[in-house]
Amino acid sequence: MFTAPLLKRAPFVQGFAFHRIVLESERAAFEKARNKEFPGFRILQIQGGIESVADSRAFYRVIDFIEPLDVMASAIGHDAHVLGSTFTVAAFNAQTTGQPQATPLLTLPYIKQSGFLIFLPLYRAAPPGTAVADKKHYGFAVAIFAVAESISKSLASSGVATHLNLKLYGKDAKGWVEAYATRQPTVERHAPLPVVGHLYDMTDLQYAKDFNLLNTPWQLRLSMPRPPPLKEHIASLLTLLIGLIVTAGFSIYTFAALSSSRRIRNLVDQRTSELNSANALLKHDVATREAHNRILHMIASGAPLSDILDGILLFSERAFSQGSCLVILADGSVRGPRVPADFLAAVSARSAQLSAMLHAEQSWVSAMSAPHARAAHAGQAEMSWRGLQFPVGIRSMASWPMLGKSGDWLGSLMMLSRDVLSVSHESRKAMRTSTDLAGILIESRRAEEYAHHLAHHDELTGLPNRLMFSQLLHMALGRAQRNGKSLAVLFLDLDRFKHVNDSFGHNAGDQLLRSITMSFRSCLRDPDTVARIGGDEFILMLEDYADLRHVGEIAERLVHEASKPVEIAGQQCHVGVSIGIATYPADGDDVDTLLKNADSAMYRAKSIGRGNYQFYSPEMNTHTLNRLALESGLRRALDQHEIVVHYQPKISVSSGRIVGLEALVRWQHREQGLILPNEFIPFAEEIGLISTIGMRVLRSACIDMARLREVGIDYGRVAINLSGVQFTDRHLVDEVRDVIAAAGIQARELEFEVTESMVMQDRDRAIELMHGIRNLGITLAIDDFGTGYSSLASLKRFPVNSLKIDRSFIVDIDADANGVGIVHAIIAMAHTLDLKVIAEGVESVAQLDVLRRFGCDEYQGFYFSEALSATDLIALMTRQRELTL
Repeated sequence: MFTAPLLKRAPFVQGFAFHRIVLESERAAFEKARNKEFPGFRILQIQGGIESVADSRAFYRVIDFIEPLDVMASAIGHDAHVLGSTFTVAAFNAQTTGQPQATPLLTLPYIKQSGFLIFLPLYRAAPPGTAVADKKHYGFAVAIFAVAESISKSLASSGVATHLNLKLYGKDAKGWVEAYATRQPTVERHAPLPVVGHLYDMTDLQYAKDFNLLNTPWQLRLSMPRPPPLKEHIASLLTLLIGLIVTAGFSIYTFAALSSSRRIRNLVDQRTSELNSANALLKHDVATREAHNRILHMIASGAPLSDILDGILLFSERAFSQGSCLVILADGSVRGPRVPADFLAAVSARSAQLSAMLHAEQSWVSAMSAPHARAAHAGQAEMSWRGLQFPVGIRSMASWPMLGKSGDWLGSLMMLSRDVLSVSHESRKAMRTSTDLAGILIESRRAEEYAHHLAHHDELTGLPNRLMFSQLLHMALGRAQRNGKSLAVLFLDLDRFKHVNDSFGHNAGDQLLRSITMSFRSCLRDPDTVARIGGDEFILMLEDYADLRHVGEIAERLVHEASKPVEIAGQQCHVGVSIGIATYPADGDDVDTLLKNADSAMYRAKSIGRGNYQFYSPEMNTHTLNRLALESGLRRALDQHEIVVHYQPKISVSSGRIVGLEALVRWQHREQGLILPNEFIPFAEEIGLISTIGMRVLRSACIDMARLREVGIDYGRVAINLSGVQFTDRHLVDEVRDVIAAAGIQARELEFEVTESMVMQDRDRAIELMHGIRNLGITLAIDDFGTGYSSLASLKRFPVNSLKIDRSFIVDIDADANGVGIVHAIIAMAHTLDLKVIAEGVESVAQLDVLRRFGCDEYQGFYFSEALSATDLIALMTRQRELTL
C-alpha cells in the first residue's frame, strides 16, 4: 500500500486511516460497492462495547481504510462518529477550520495503547480563495500516534544518554496524566510543574517545558544526576543542550507527519499567529454573543420595535466593520441610526421604489444555497443604483432580505460603505444572524399587534368591537365633562338581516355587513366612531355636535343609506335600520347608562314600524320592560303549551259548504286571555322563536286533523302559514315528513301558504324548496297575493295550486271600481294559469256576491265564521253535516 513507505520513514507513527463521510441516502449504494472487497460489508457501530449494525442517522464517518490492516482490520466499516465525543470534537474542529486537529491523550481504539490522533480534513477540488464553509467535505485523513512507542523510537534513534530521565504529561478527559516515562510510568495524576528555563539547585538537574500540539497541551520534564563541581559550567551547558535536543527531537517526531524539520520554526510561528488570531476571534465571538443576548433580552422585555432594530443595526455594523447599516421594512419605513443624514433622507424619499425592488428579488435571493449580497457601486459625482440617484459619499451598498417563517418578505437590511464592500464568510454569517433576529422580531410583533387588533376589533368589518367602543366612549365622556361639550350615542340594528342570512347564507350576510359598514362610514365625519357589537348591531359615537338637529340629520342619512337595495348573488336585497339615540348629559353620564338608553330608543324605533330613528325618552324604559316581559311570557307559553291553534273554515263560493280550513295560531295567555298573532308573531320573529312556534302549529294541526277524521268529519285540506325563516330552512322538508308520519295523516290533506315576498327573495331556491314540498304530496298557495312583487312570468314557474287575494282588496270591493277591477283581473289571470282562487276577509253578502260574479272559487272570513278552536269546529261541522242530511 502507498502508506507503507510513510510508516517506514516515520516509525513513530503507528498507522494511518481514512474516514469517509457517507450520507444516509448514500448508505445502500456504498455498502453494496464495498461488498466487492469486503464480503458482507455493513456500516457498523460500537456502543457500550457491543458491535452492531449502525442505526439510521443523517450521516456516517466510516473507517474506509486503515494501515497496518493486519493489526487493525476489525476497524473497517465502523462509524467513527459514535466512538466518543473526544473523536467527534477533534473531527468537527478540523472540518470547520480546514486545519489539522489533534485529540487529547486517550486510549487508542483497536490497539489499546495510550496516544492521540491527528485529523486532517479532505475536500473536493475548489477554486482558489474558496472559503472553508463553501468547500465540499468528503472525509478525513487520520494519523495514529502511540506515545510510548513513538518516544522510545525517537530517543533510540537520537543516541541520548541512557541516564537521562524523561517524562511526558498530556491531558485526557479528566486532567493531566503521565503519558510516558523512561522508567516505569505511573497513573498518578497531578498538576504539571511550572514552566522553567533554568537549572534547579537540587540533587538532580531538572528541566520542564510546555508546548502545544494542534491546540492540545503537553509538558515535557527532563532530569539527570548533577556532575562533579569542576565540570559545573560544562555540565550546565550540556544539560541545557540535552534538554533542547530532546525537546527539538520530540517536536520533530510530533510534527513530522505535517512537514519536514526545516519548516518547524515557520510552523511554530504560524501556529502562534493562528493562536493569536483565534484568541482575537474568540474575544470577538464573546462580544458578539453578548450583543446578541442583549438584543434577545430587549425582545423578551417588550422594548419598542425601533429600539430593537437600532440594536440589531449596531450589532451588524460591529460585525461587518466596513460601514453603516440601515433597514427598509415592508411598509416603507426606514431606520439607520448611524447612516449619514443626507443619504438616509434620500433612501427614505425612495423607500417605496426600493421596497418594490428588494421585494421583487427576494425569491431570487432565497433560492440561493447561501446568503448573497447584492451590491452596486457609485460613480464619481452621484451614486446610481437600480436607476435611483443618491448623494455622493457612499461608494457601495449591499442588501440582505429579512424573511418570515413562510418565506414572505418582511424587509431588507442594507450595508452602506464609503469603499467597495468586501463580503467575507464571517460577514455573511453576521448579516444572516441579524436578518434572522430582525425577522423573528418583526413577525412576533406582527402577531402581537394582530392579537391586540382581534381583541379590540370586529374581524369581519375591521370596526372597533364593544370592548374598544366602551373604552373610547369612556375617554370621550371624560373630554366632554372637562370641556362642557355634548356627546351622542346611536344604537343601530339592521332590519330583516336575519332573513337575508337565512335566505342567501352567511357568506351573503357577511358581504351585506361589509357593504353596510362602508355606507355608514360615508355618512360620518372623520372624528366620529362607528363600532360593530353583534351580528347586525352597530353603535355610533358623535362628539362635539352643534345641536340635536345635526344628530337627527346624520341618523336620517344612515336610515336612507341602509334602505338602498344591495345586490347579493344576483338578487336585490332590501334591508333597513332602526336607530335609537341617547345623548350626554341629558340621557346619562356614564357608558352603561348611555348604551342602555340608546338600546331602549332603538327598540322603540322597531316597535313603531322600523326604518326610522328615535331619541330616548324616560317612558321608553317602560317599553323596554314590557318587551322583556313579553319575551319571558312567550318562552313560558311554549313551555306550558299556551300556544294553541284555531281554525277558520274555507267555504266554496258555489255550494256554500266547508271545503277546507286555515290553521291560525293564538296565545292563550293565563291572565290576558286569547292574544291574536299580530301582537306577538313579529316579536317572535325578532327574538328567533318563530320556527319553534311554526313547528308547534304544524304538530297541533296534524293531531287535530287525526281527531276530526276519527269522528268522521270531512275537512278537505288544512292550510298552514309558513314563516320566512321556516321557508329558508334546508331541513324543513325532512321535519315536515317526520311530523306527518308521527301523526298518521296523509300529506295531501295539508296545504302550505307562503307570501309573495318570501318566494321573490331567492326565486331559484324558492322553486327548489316548493318542489320538495310538492313531492311530499302537500299543495302550495300564494298568500296575500297582490301585495308583493310577483309577476305572471314568475307565477308560471312556481309550482303552486292556488292564490289567496289579500283582504285589503276585498274590503271595498262592493264600492271601489278600481278594487273591483283588480280582483277581477287576479281571478281571471289565476284561472288562465289553472290556479284556484281564495278570497280572505269576506265580511258581507255584498262582497260575496261580487266574488261569485267573477267566478272566485273559495272564500273565508267573518261572514261565515271566525277562527274556532278544534272543539268548536267539530261542533260546527257536525251541525252542518246534520243539516245537509
